Amino acid sequence: MSTMYNSDQKIRYMNNCRFEDTTIKLIEKIFNAAQIEEEQYGKDLSEFNQIEVTDLLKSFNSKSPRRLKSNCFYFNDYYLWCYEEGLVDSIVNPYEKDIIDAIVSDIIPTKQLNDKFFLKDDITDSYFPNIPDVSNKFILYAHFLGIKTDELINLKISDLNYSDHTVKLITRRIVKVDSLFINLMVNTNDQTQYFEDGIEKESKFNKYDYIPTDYVIKTCSTRNIKDTVNVSYIIHRLSVIKRQAGNDYISSSTIYNNGLINYVKEKYEEQGISIKTALYQRINQKLYTYDKQTAIYIKEYGSKKTVRILRMEVNDYIDIL
Repeated sequence: MSTMYNSDQKIRYMNNCRFEDTTIKLIEKIFNAAQIEEEQYGKDLSEFNQIEVTDLLKSFNSKSPRRLKSNCFYFNDYYLWCYEEGLVDSIVNPYEKDIIDAIVSDIIPTKQLNDKFFLKDDITDSYFPNIPDVSNKFILYAHFLGIKTDELINLKISDLNYSDHTVKLITRRIVKVDSLFINLMVNTNDQTQYFEDGIEKESKFNKYDYIPTDYVIKTCSTRNIKDTVNVSYIIHRLSVIKRQAGNDYISSSTIYNNGLINYVKEKYEEQGISIKTALYQRINQKLYTYDKQTAIYIKEYGSKKTVRILRMEVNDYIDIL
């Protein structure tokens, strides 16, 4: 049910705007999200000043500059329609691109984007020194190489092929890995105890002793013993990793997505092509030049993400890349 503020005016705009039906549904959703701030100020968003627009964008609680700027693209179109209809008096459009770019940069500083995106060197040089336990390093790095949680918890040392640097996963995927991964996997498999902060502790209950299994990722708990750990076990480990790495963005999905971007980036760099060229260069300003090849790399990594979605996600921090 629609909760738009000043709904009659907004519905009239949507009935007369230049966008297709699917986009109009998105605009209605964005209008609904703005309703709380509009009620707080007692005015339509077309009448907002720059300070009120800033509060509006902050209320979305978004970590994506792209999403905020996309919302403002439609707010700008709505404002211009209102101005042409004589519904607003101000000649200062608070949704102009330069104004919005400055507001968004203030709301989501570059540092946050740096934290949201990290390369392999960031993991090995910045995160690993602060993560004492080898199994936690392995969990982080395995996700980065495209091994999903359900694949990781079922991984056995027998799945590792030393000669060709691959691991065979329970999903029947065969993933190419590097020497660092192999070293972490072997050392994790050989662990007999777990100390997340690297400090050994005595316990008469043996609560730090791993329960022997054939799986690389093991548990110390004797309650509800299963051959594999459950997903919540990995989620807890990731919370430890996030705290020790000092990066609030770290999660299984963020690590995996950054690994995908890093994989595509490295594949193109082997050919002397930047990721910016690979994702954004067009032929006659229409078709993207490298989309077919990018789709192959995405599939190699094990993701079902489309090239279009990857391009949209990378757009936030393409300059950092």
